[in-house]
Amino acid sequence: MPTETPSTTPPDRESRAGDLVRERLREQRDLALSERDAALRRLAEIEASAGYRLLALFWKLMRRLAPPDSWRGRLYRRLRGARPAASAPESFERGGNDDSVANDPWPELYAVEEQATATHLPAVAILSTVWLLESEGQRPTQLALELARRGLPVAFCYWRWWPHEWAVQDRIDAGIVQIPIDLVLAHPERLVRAFSGHRQRIAIVAFPHPDLFALVAALHAAGWIVVYDVLDDWEEFHRVGQAVWYDEPFERHLLTGADAVFAVNDVLAERVRELGRDAVAVVGNGFRPGLEEVFSPRPLARGEVTAGYFGYLAGAWFDWALLAAAARQRPDWRFYLIGYGGSPAEITLPENVVLLGKQPQHALAAYAANWDVALVPFKPERLAAGADPIKTYEYLAMGLPVVVTGVHPPPGSEAFVTRTEGVDGFLAAIALAARHQGADAKAARQRFAAGCTWAHRADAMLDAIDRGEQRVAEKRALMRVDR
Repeated sequence: MPTETPSTTPPDRESRAGDLVRERLREQRDLALSERDAALRRLAEIEASAGYRLLALFWKLMRRLAPPDSWRGRLYRRLRGARPAASAPESFERGGNDDSVANDPWPELYAVEEQATATHLPAVAILSTVWLLESEGQRPTQLALELARRGLPVAFCYWRWWPHEWAVQDRIDAGIVQIPIDLVLAHPERLVRAFSGHRQRIAIVAFPHPDLFALVAALHAAGWIVVYDVLDDWEEFHRVGQAVWYDEPFERHLLTGADAVFAVNDVLAERVRELGRDAVAVVGNGFRPGLEEVFSPRPLARGEVTAGYFGYLAGAWFDWALLAAAARQRPDWRFYLIGYGGSPAEITLPENVVLLGKQPQHALAAYAANWDVALVPFKPERLAAGADPIKTYEYLAMGLPVVVTGVHPPPGSEAFVTRTEGVDGFLAAIALAARHQGADAKAARQRFAAGCTWAHRADAMLDAIDRGEQRVAEKRALMRVDR
């Protein structure tokens, strides 16, 4: 008699289904947090403008000259015909409710330190401009997750805009504690003394903010291996108003003093040398396996050729003019754009350019499955030249041919990634790439991507440190620290 089929889901499948649900919920939360962060970033840019500062100064002066409850204030409101304004809450006057006691991250740091029993493994601190959001997929986040998967405890120190912003502390069990950088700068000794039982401690500095000067010096003095991970051309970001804090003398100081320096591409490595650091290793970006899987189809209307892009649609580097001109010349083609932002006011997009907004990471492969070619249409300027777009690796993992402008193909990918210039070259490269749709071509692209995972990138960095390359061996000798 045949065995009756169980009505419940097998344990392994049930566990996998539960993991997927938790992953989707976390991704939705991360998406909401990234949207909030983008809004706060825009608000901070407004508040940094001269017009806002002038207006704030005017109202500050008015509050002094005509307080709301004074006869001057009442006279001013009468002249303006306004009703009495409600008093601002105390927390607003202070610039936000700093609930640091309720969100104190230091006990969590000690908890991660105590549960890290494999002291033969390094402990890592990452100083990052971004939050640990998987939906954003940034390099500091992916390295933190990869290192934690290997059992390394990680202190992820993130930049925040306001003192009442807090990351969700949901990675303690995985060995990751998230700490605002401003709290680290206020109490540097707490981070510097952490993980003292580990034979090796590594601090990865992902941006050269001058406020990190004293912290970096303290990490050096305590025997931490200080790594500067050069992700972008920060001077160029400063020029276009994206990194107002940048200070070249400090970046030179950080470069010349670091025990190891990594850069994401050859262009940035050459800039590192120009700033006075001869020893630098190139370790490119990567991708997270699983992102290429299609979980639920997302059909899209197709054109004679269908091309697409996902990522941040920043006017500082996204070439809207190029894309609009290309779409106008090929009205039978379709171009899909996924991400934040819209075209600048001076550029009108043709109807065959479709904006899909920002989508969850797990849905990107389903949208991209409709494309013949994936695009990275960046402006041919210095800012783009210093980038190593993570999306390039993700496109290849999805099996798509890639056409780029402004940026360079990852080393070894030249057969799969075409770099071009100008509208005519852009269109010709897309047309040629669209013809390379065979199973063998797709498999070759995916094989290349398989060697570019974040695990490979973490291996490259950890192996270089383990071998004592650059100045790491010198630091160990000076501090009398074994590997």
